[in-house]
Amino acid sequence: MKLVENIAVSPVVTAKALYEELKRDAVLLNGTQGRAVQLKIVKSGRTTLYITVEKTNVGLVTDISQIGEIEPIVQSGFYKAYCTGVDGNKLLISVEESEEANVAQEEKKSSQDAETRLRNLLSEEEVNIRLTYMETFGLTADTNPRLYHTFLNKICDGIESRQQTGKPLPEKPLVLFVTTNRTEELNPLLALARSWVAGNPLALEGQMGLGKDVAFESFAWLTASDLLTFQWGPKATRGEFFCHQATDNSVKDSLTEEGIASFFEYIRTSIKSCLFKKEAKQDLQTGLNIVKAMSPALKMVPGPFLEALNLANEGIPVILVNDEMNLGDPATVAQALNYLIDGHTPDIYIAGVGVVPINREKLYIGATFNGVGGDYIGTKKMNTATMSRFGVDKMTAPGSILSILRTNGFEVDEETYSILDDIYKEYSKGVADRTYPPSSLNIRGLKRCITEVYYGCSVRGAVALCVNNALQSDDDTDMLNTVVDTLIPTV
Repeated sequence: MKLVENIAVSPVVTAKALYEELKRDAVLLNGTQGRAVQLKIVKSGRTTLYITVEKTNVGLVTDISQIGEIEPIVQSGFYKAYCTGVDGNKLLISVEESEEANVAQEEKKSSQDAETRLRNLLSEEEVNIRLTYMETFGLTADTNPRLYHTFLNKICDGIESRQQTGKPLPEKPLVLFVTTNRTEELNPLLALARSWVAGNPLALEGQMGLGKDVAFESFAWLTASDLLTFQWGPKATRGEFFCHQATDNSVKDSLTEEGIASFFEYIRTSIKSCLFKKEAKQDLQTGLNIVKAMSPALKMVPGPFLEALNLANEGIPVILVNDEMNLGDPATVAQALNYLIDGHTPDIYIAGVGVVPINREKLYIGATFNGVGGDYIGTKKMNTATMSRFGVDKMTAPGSILSILRTNGFEVDEETYSILDDIYKEYSKGVADRTYPPSSLNIRGLKRCITEVYYGCSVRGAVALCVNNALQSDDDTDMLNTVVDTLIPTV
């Protein structure tokens, strides 16, 4: 599609070398379409070419400040300028959309189609809540059309699967994760969105209380996925996360006092005379249940991993979160996850169950980490084989936690929010200076202080209760309680 044809372009100082090169090409080609020159989009870090308009004279510049009245050739997408000839000292140029621009337009159209598809599956309110939430972390048709339409289409696939199986949508969490930094490199929800559509496992790493679990809860709701979590520990076993044997005591549910009394009354009377009577059959079943209860059978109990596999095989999208994964033994974690993540095999053998298919289209694996070592007692580095399968998004501590404090669910006065935020900032500075222990930067504990204050505790008492008293050293506790005293205004 030609946007502009036969523009007469005269040289300007900043584009003289480009002009001379184009002119040489045009002369050699004798008026035929020449070499394509990329006019780059108005984006960070890329050159932008503008047309200057002065009467009938048109010039190319790269700096807006050099010209008065301007007309940008491009606003978005990529375009190509072709030399079509020379008119005196002027160069004739034709501008048309490049293949990249066509692709961008197709992606934008696909985004619109995906949004329409979502609106056909959910109510207007449900759709708008989701799209508005996506805007909060920067995922829109304008900012990233390719990811946006792929993301929405995958959500639609999951919703359709749920509708076919009759499984309701997951409920919206009371508190949604809100990112305090929307830059692409520091945005955990954008990282999750990219990893989820690509099927690449992602671990969120950060300090206590940054909202790693809340991020996965919010993301599971957004993507219409069931959320299953396995809490790792140093002694976690394969049976815990896949499948283990347990006693089947279900027969005891039917053993009532009346039923047992009736059974013994049945025994006391003549078995021979009651054996084939209809009313005796229930007494016989009660007797069988008593015998079973005396020697209960074993049954296989699925762990979170097997539950996730079963859901995925039903067509239900599921997110399996390995919570605090680096508290687990590295070899055990590798045994649990490496085989599931790799796409080389379509199924896995689980003792007590047999061969179970792995539906990787519906199963997404995530993880959360605290730091390794230091104040995070018991944490271990995962082995290289496991970590080569995961991306890791390091969630940085925010400069302020006011927005996090307000997600507690209870409302207190503005002064309380401000004081707790000041305490966080002081602790953050002290941790950076190595004056205070890293465990003092307990955002989860500071957020919990809101509840304590709401129910009548003082701010000083709440911080001591939820943060300072939980430290491993009494000296650190005393020091930080003194710090808090200096930050709380006296009446």
